[in-house]
Amino acid sequence: MTTGQTPQAPRSHHAGSPQGGAHYLRLRQICLVAPDLEPAVDAVRAIFGLEVCFRDPAVGKYGLVNALFVFGHQFLEVVAPTRDGTTAGRFIERSGGRGGYMVSLTPGRELQESVASMFEARGHKVIRATIGGPAAHG
Repeated sequence: MTTGQTPQAPRSHHAGSPQGGAHYLRLRQICLVAPDLEPAVDAVRAIFGLEVCFRDPAVGKYGLVNALFVFGHQFLEVVAPTRDGTTAGRFIERSGGRGGYMVSLTPGRELQESVASMFEARGHKVIRATIGGPAAHG
């Protein structure tokens, strides 16, 4: 794997199933935020017995460091801010350092807009993106 490449989790035989593929909602990734990365990485190792599969230097442009773990057919990511004024740092301040930071779902086509609208109606920011294509921020 070269620097900047995103690792691929093993594919579930249900994830791209043409029979009902438009009706699924697959969890792709959970992202946790921590004030310091390495103690959080050590905790994931101790609790789940997992090793880091990838550290993405590209998140540095957002003032972050990260560690990714393959967790079944999904990813668990931990990020930590490296400078003041980051979105992750503000989240830590608002939440008192508790809670998940982001969840990434892969919805079927028919669910995509209804799920996005539901989250937006509840005041959450939704980022719409096509894998391999340009992202449109909502």
